[in-house]
Amino acid sequence: MNISWASFKSGNFLHEDVLHIWNFKAIKDEPKLHILSKTLSADEHLRASKYRFEKDRAVYITARYLLRTLISSYLEINPKEIVFDYSEYDKPTYLGNIELDFNVSHSGNRIIIGLAKQQIIGVDIEKIKNDFNPIELANNVFSNDEINALSEYNGEELYRAFYRGWTRKESFIKAVGEGLSYPLKSFSVTIDNDETASFLSINNENESNQSWHLHSFIPSEGFIAAITTKGNPKKIEFFDANNLF
Repeated sequence: MNISWASFKSGNFLHEDVLHIWNFKAIKDEPKLHILSKTLSADEHLRASKYRFEKDRAVYITARYLLRTLISSYLEINPKEIVFDYSEYDKPTYLGNIELDFNVSHSGNRIIIGLAKQQIIGVDIEKIKNDFNPIELANNVFSNDEINALSEYNGEELYRAFYRGWTRKESFIKAVGEGLSYPLKSFSVTIDNDETASFLSINNENESNQSWHLHSFIPSEGFIAAITTKGNPKKIEFFDANNLF
């Protein structure tokens, strides 16, 4: 998939067959974070205050600010008026509009937000690390088909293949809305190149009857990301939000 990162435009319009994916870095500057936090709700301030490390708090504040900014742009409402509801598994939805679905993911200082209209969306981003045993971890979270495919790789490609599989699986369970409570071994995804991301099997009668589609991409050097949608978008548009700050 060829990616070109566009810039933010006020009053963005989202078609039903198009996905918008926003990519950006967390703000580190404390005065800027203070300004951004003024847009957040009381419960978001409470959540932010519970982070032990400043870098994690910065990621949360940056992500929530941009999420509110984007929703307000798409729906032309005041970002401070947005009220979120949370599922049993803590997936947020916007109470004022059932047509717009969104999902947020972050790893390190990198954050992505995916938005879709009348489609369900889940996204996941991971910073690629090589300080663990991919096969050992895969034995706990991958299906047999995925483990067999992973065993064909070695060296740095082994880690990239693991993260391709992991981000694809994470984006799916986030789209379903059940998070890590969803049995990770109950479905299989491809772990080869980004152009052929797809589901191999979904051993759940309800989910297997749905129109789930996978997409994989490189948001920036050293990271990998995936998108799951219920519905098959004709186009994915990528946006760079770093110029907003």
